[in-house]
Amino acid sequence: MSTPDPPVWAAPNDVEAFRQMYEADSTELFDNIATLVQRVRLQRDTLHAQLTAANETIDNLEEQINRLNLDLNVARAAPAPTVAVPVAAAPPPAPVPAFRSEKFPDPEKFDGTRTKLPGFTTQLRMKLEVNHDRFRNEAAKVIYAVSRLEGRALDQVVPLVNANPAAPFSSVTAFVAHLEASFGDPDPRGTARRQLVALKQRKGDFATYYSQFLRIVAYLDYNEGAKIDALAEGLSEDLKDATTYRTDRPNTVEAYATMLMTIDNQVRGRKAEQRAIRNTMGQFTAPAAVAHPSHTAGGLAPMDLSALQSRPTQRPAIEQRYTFVNGQRKTSAAEKQWRRDNNLCMYCANPGHVFANCPSANRPRGNQPVMRGTLLALSHKAVDPAAPPVASPASSESGFQ
Repeated sequence: MSTPDPPVWAAPNDVEAFRQMYEADSTELFDNIATLVQRVRLQRDTLHAQLTAANETIDNLEEQINRLNLDLNVARAAPAPTVAVPVAAAPPPAPVPAFRSEKFPDPEKFDGTRTKLPGFTTQLRMKLEVNHDRFRNEAAKVIYAVSRLEGRALDQVVPLVNANPAAPFSSVTAFVAHLEASFGDPDPRGTARRQLVALKQRKGDFATYYSQFLRIVAYLDYNEGAKIDALAEGLSEDLKDATTYRTDRPNTVEAYATMLMTIDNQVRGRKAEQRAIRNTMGQFTAPAAVAHPSHTAGGLAPMDLSALQSRPTQRPAIEQRYTFVNGQRKTSAAEKQWRRDNNLCMYCANPGHVFANCPSANRPRGNQPVMRGTLLALSHKAVDPAAPPVASPASSESGFQ
């Protein structure tokens, strides 16, 4: 069947020629526009037909490749040459859509290892679900699934393939059931319970522990309460201590895990901050006397440490000056140390006074109690012996804002 030639329209060369041609009568202009629309539609239908034919050819080639891969695997697994079995006639082709799904990655071949079976079946189901339009029927899916076997798994299905090459299994579901019966865990719930008992967070982060917990608990028919109890049993000691006195325990695993993840991040953030402070303080810690390499008549001369003692410390960044504990803002340890080193008020960080006589701290804020004591840091400057001593009542740093 020959395709009719599309109508031809000779367009004007420039705008002026276009205006002179259609200024008097626009009927011919609309006729030419209709001609162009007809021509575009004809080209679209032609390209659509070509694309459909190309997709059908690709499907045929992919099906032949899957068949060849299966025959090759069977031939490699067979100990002796076998008689060629005639291939059954292919079913009538199904209509091929013009636009197909993007090809999903093939699952890794399964060799019969028990621990690899859940991942293989999951990847296989995803492949067949996403690329369902790339397989003509259920038999093509089964052939593809069998072609992804190797080793002991392939050896076990070779007799079934030789008995019925066109359809070794009735469906992909029957194929997966055969693999699970042959290579699956005979007691998946018992194995999951043992793995759940042995699962502990220890020093790892909660997110990793929670992902492993979800993978194991999927094989158990626990209710929400049992899942929450099992999740809490394997928490780290730090996380258990942080949640000991909390009474707002959620009723769902997702909400409980979200709360635990937030607390775990806070605990790890405080530990990281404490390590940073210790490392910073360790850099400025020096022994009482450092031996100078030069020798004198009286022995080793001690090095002058005044330069090290008067070295100013850098103030922490804005986001590191405060921490939040149970919704209340507290001054971080690094910020407190910086205020001590610079003889600043531990409440408002201003010079010239201390916490005991801070004008900002002496103003009551609602019903909140106001602490009057502070811990004064030693100044690096010389102290006047005639000045009266200043009382420094000890107080806990946790009370400062």
